[in-house]
Amino acid sequence: PVTVRALLIGLLLVPVNAWWLVQIEYVRYSDNATTSALFFNCIALLLVLLGLNAVLRRVAPKWVFSRSEVLTVYVILVIASALGGHDQLQILFTTITWVFRNATAENGWEDELFPHIPRHLVVSDERTLERIYLGGSTLYAPGRLDPWLGPLGWWLGFAVVLVWTLLCLMAIFRPQWDRERLNYPIAQAPLDVTSASLRPFSSSLFWIAFGLAATIQMVRLAHNLWPEVPAINIGVRNYTFKGMPLSAAGAIPISSYPFSYGMAYLLPIQLSFSVWFFFLFARLEMVLSAMMGHTQ
Repeated sequence: PVTVRALLIGLLLVPVNAWWLVQIEYVRYSDNATTSALFFNCIALLLVLLGLNAVLRRVAPKWVFSRSEVLTVYVILVIASALGGHDQLQILFTTITWVFRNATAENGWEDELFPHIPRHLVVSDERTLERIYLGGSTLYAPGRLDPWLGPLGWWLGFAVVLVWTLLCLMAIFRPQWDRERLNYPIAQAPLDVTSASLRPFSSSLFWIAFGLAATIQMVRLAHNLWPEVPAINIGVRNYTFKGMPLSAAGAIPISSYPFSYGMAYLLPIQLSFSVWFFFLFARLEMVLSAMMGHTQ
């Protein structure tokens, strides 16, 4: 059952989780936790809760979290991450201010765009825009939040309606999904690590894979901090063909991220096959089109 304790802990962790996402995805742009379906920030916080549970089991057994409580916290964080993650509500502040901040006499936005923008959905106060774009100020001085309250209230209402609509659609389609026996691979990871047997942690293959992936990432981190450490380049490299018609395929990105192997392992074979097959098929279509003289 869902308990009040689990709800409170989940809600208390939402601001911490949001700050973490903003730092790594927006401020420092060091990683994108929410661009892959299995959010590593939520898995990390889930593991922290499991570690806390192990301590509580020794020192205060009556305070140990049940599996349903841990999963409740995880679900809250996943939903919050999906809403506040990369290219979602993170970019709302620039979306509702960009036009007014960058309008000039040359681009004519004031005449062409301003009349069509609902003012209750945006922030147009010049002094407020100057503070957010130039910095050297604070949001928490008296009166600083006032220009934001109205627009953010409207967008919050929109987000709530959107989430409710998606939940309703899920309720409609769920019976058919069950009849078709669709699996939910990204749900398997939290279910496994919270099982009574802690199945992944008792597997030697899991620790070998974890150690390999962690070693690669630690070496890459060490290279960023100390360039004299040899680099392990697993990032995206773009390969192109020289000369027509193969060059019409454009750049072919090749990478080798450990997390992508893990995600592919969780996917149904038909889906993982489709990911690479249709990418190559689309590039082949571009080559065939070039051979027929269609290059635009």
